[in-house]
Amino acid sequence: MQYFLYHKNTLYITTAGLIAAGKTRSNIDVAVAQKSKAIAACKITELGAGNYFLWDSMTNGWRACIETKFGNPYEYVSKEPIRKLVTKDFKAEAFYIAHQLQDGRKLAIEYIEKYTTAASWLNMLIYIEANKSIIKKTLNLSLATFFEHVSEIIATDNIDLPASYKRLRLKIIDYKAKGYEVLISSKFGNTQALKVNDDVSQSVLITMLSQANQYDYALIAIQYNKWAKENGYKSIEAQTVGIWHDKHRIEIDMTREGREAYNATNRRKVIRMRPSQPTYLWESDDNHLDWWFAGDKANEYRKIKGIIVTDSFNDLVVGYAITDGNLEGDGIVKMAYLCAAYYIKGLVNDGNWYLPYEIKTDQWNIAQLKPFYKNIAHYEETPVGSKNRGWLENFFGHIDWERGLKIGNNNYTGHNNTAKTRGVNMEATKANKKEWRHIKEAGEQMFEFVQRLRKMPRNYNPNNKSREDEWLDAWQNMPCDKKRPITDEQMLLKFGFKHTYENRITDQGISPTILGEQYKYAVPPSLYLENKGKKVNVIYDPFDMSRVLVTNNEGLRFIAYSITPVAGCMADMHEYGGRTLLNKILAEAKEDSKAIEAKQAQRSQILLDNNIDAETIFKLGASVPKAIKQWAEEKAFLPPTFDEPLEWIDAQPQEFNLNKELFNR
Repeated sequence: MQYFLYHKNTLYITTAGLIAAGKTRSNIDVAVAQKSKAIAACKITELGAGNYFLWDSMTNGWRACIETKFGNPYEYVSKEPIRKLVTKDFKAEAFYIAHQLQDGRKLAIEYIEKYTTAASWLNMLIYIEANKSIIKKTLNLSLATFFEHVSEIIATDNIDLPASYKRLRLKIIDYKAKGYEVLISSKFGNTQALKVNDDVSQSVLITMLSQANQYDYALIAIQYNKWAKENGYKSIEAQTVGIWHDKHRIEIDMTREGREAYNATNRRKVIRMRPSQPTYLWESDDNHLDWWFAGDKANEYRKIKGIIVTDSFNDLVVGYAITDGNLEGDGIVKMAYLCAAYYIKGLVNDGNWYLPYEIKTDQWNIAQLKPFYKNIAHYEETPVGSKNRGWLENFFGHIDWERGLKIGNNNYTGHNNTAKTRGVNMEATKANKKEWRHIKEAGEQMFEFVQRLRKMPRNYNPNNKSREDEWLDAWQNMPCDKKRPITDEQMLLKFGFKHTYENRITDQGISPTILGEQYKYAVPPSLYLENKGKKVNVIYDPFDMSRVLVTNNEGLRFIAYSITPVAGCMADMHEYGGRTLLNKILAEAKEDSKAIEAKQAQRSQILLDNNIDAETIFKLGASVPKAIKQWAEEKAFLPPTFDEPLEWIDAQPQEFNLNKELFNR
């Protein structure tokens, strides 16, 4: 790594040198962008890209930082020829990369680089000792001065070798005898130095760390040391407990933190592909919206909660519903999905309603909602505690979601509990509370937020399409047999709300009172006569009360439309066009009468064809053939004699024998 450059009699420090001296990349970038007088940035064409900073024009503050790290830069640069004598030992690098420690681990990259650099310097020093004349010829230095400079470089460049000449000589001798391995620190291989050094002590400590009570490191160290003293083991510090926790965190945290936390942070994740087509998967989840609203009382603030439904094809928000109370019951979820059905119908704009193929949700209120989900699409319950069922939870943390919450809203409360990560100045937010929207306006703000998520370019980049446009493009190219259109009746059955009370079909239609308001719906003429008086249930769409689904949950089911009242006086007939409607209703009533008459005529013909007189049934208690009726009438005006043969009466069904006995009396 080059920290300084002496070029054309001018001393420069590189960006790497400034960073090594303690300056951050952002410090340097800001200074360059603002053309700060503290440092003068230069480009040296023949040396390629990158900034070089003039040492002589640098202010004292920056110089002090650099000198603390490197000493006098001119002296540092004067030793550059010695550094150039070192050639990187790639064999040493390969050895350290492949090296395996006693506990099975590999060396970290920083140690591979550190040991490779040290080996490369030792190789150079061994070569110089064998070829001392090179020092005099190339550097014009004595061997003693050369090693003096080497010691200074080892100190300033943080090379992992002894800086004193005596100890450096011993390291060279050791290196010659044992090779690359001699440079590896004993802390990596000396298991005897470990205080927790066998299966028993390790099992005790790891088990103590795994306790669900999550004991702190200091308490664990105290309790472990009591056991260690009694069993001949060394005592440990709280820091050692922390090291063992980090080393075995995955196996410890499953019981220390719980399976849910383990699944979220440690369990191996399945890399999933997003749905390839729109409507293949919808997800829904609850969300506490990060806004404050003014309440009715002074100094009162309220928050809203919502159910969000997205199409996982591209995180398009297709539906939502909000409340400023608790998310109780299943109504708010059904409203969110009904909203989604309306949005997709309007977006596609072909007159059809559409269903998703699959739904994924959390476990909230699942006992009530499971039948609803299954009636819409394929649905399987997500395991309790699962945080990776789909894409919606990640979308709640997306930059577009956060920006959408903030833009134009002075009531944004931030998304975290700490001032640095909250994402908003809470002092300014609270100072604006007189300007917050009232809780009654929460629906309007939520609508604006959702529209922004739908219609703004992804990542707020003007070169990107909006999620809505992406979805529509894919929908238009989607094969028709992959779409799931449904009828209006299906839509009401799946997304509609069942009215709590039963209603009856009356001569005024069906008159349910829904949410405190009475509605009147007409019954189709073809169904009115045979179903008048029947109890029915009403399934309604709160977004469109002009029609409802009526059913008795058996064979009767139809869509009923709102009744338009007829003008009650002649003056209103012309203004409201009521005459045409009145004529239509009167015509339907007339058709009802004709239908009744037709059915009566049909029944009379059936009786005539079967030689049955209904009137006699009332008189005699049974259906009597006309011949018996005529015979009975004649006997009523003649003396009671039965000289006539009555075989034909005996030949009749048994129930008529009662009549024969009666007349014989």
